[in-house]
Amino acid sequence: ETTLKQCGQVLPALLGMAAVRYKKEDYAGALELYGRAMALFPDKSGSETRVGFGLACYKLGQVDRAKAAFRRAHAMEPKNVEAMVGLAILDLASMDETAKDYRARTENAIRLLSTANLVDHSNALVQNHLANHYFWKWAPVPGTVSVEAGSNVVTTSQPMNLDTGERVRIGVEGFESYVAEDEEEEDDDDAAAAGANTLRLKDAWNGESATGLKLWKKDYDRVVALARGALNSTTVKEMQAESLFILARVHHIRDEMEQAAKFYDRACKFAPHLAPARFGLAQTLIWDESYDEAAAHLRLVLGTSANATDALAALGLLEAKSGMDRRGAFSYLKKAIDLDPLNPDLVLLEALAL
Repeated sequence: ETTLKQCGQVLPALLGMAAVRYKKEDYAGALELYGRAMALFPDKSGSETRVGFGLACYKLGQVDRAKAAFRRAHAMEPKNVEAMVGLAILDLASMDETAKDYRARTENAIRLLSTANLVDHSNALVQNHLANHYFWKWAPVPGTVSVEAGSNVVTTSQPMNLDTGERVRIGVEGFESYVAEDEEEEDDDDAAAAGANTLRLKDAWNGESATGLKLWKKDYDRVVALARGALNSTTVKEMQAESLFILARVHHIRDEMEQAAKFYDRACKFAPHLAPARFGLAQTLIWDESYDEAAAHLRLVLGTSANATDALAALGLLEAKSGMDRRGAFSYLKKAIDLDPLNPDLVLLEALAL
């Protein structure tokens, strides 16, 4: 500020004051200073000034201006990580899943994040977003499969590198199961003699026999690598909690409940208000039959997310089974049903609690 008074409108002083205003949460003041810097020094101010301008816009709720600023920063400097991250995250947040271009826009946003990760392997924000994306993404496996009604043995058109316990999906109807250990049975021996590649699943195929179906799998190893990279790349507790939560979910879905509980617990200690992690911890405590402790965590979840239907339903069922406060239990279940009346599982839970 002294430099601005003594030397006039110089770029370093403008940017320094803008950063100070932003740090003090004076986003309007920061926006004005970043804007002045760009107006007076359109070339020298560079991409970083556009990023700062975009961040200030976002904080003020001016999302379209923020996206435009990040897009301009990316055009000026294609390897600007902050610009790529800001543009990708805002694009993902504003997408309409029913839009025709949803898939193309999603792929473009993930491409930006992947490029940012290649440029900067130590950016925890990027790694967490990518880990979360791949946690939900189904990756296609080369080749096709044939299935028979009522059988858990799948014939594949070519060898498929799948490990025991991997989660897979077959066909457009979304049949999901896990790869099971091979067993020495006559069917397998006959298939091997005929030169066929087979895969044994945990569950039997529940549809009609079919051939030429696609198979997808979850790449949880990639998720773990990205989440661990993020965990080791930052000292910000909230970001570390997000990484721990992602790791916990991987263990949870693999039925490694003790490991899941440890990661959920650490995530809650780093970010006590991270409701999804606390709900996951409650689920593992229910699995461990530590019902009182699970109920305590569910109440904490509802303290920050009062309309969390899963937490309402779980707490209602726990309290109904304990017999201590059946009226309170059914009030939780009723609220969950009122919030999600089309969910048949909630009605079933209420019936089980009777």
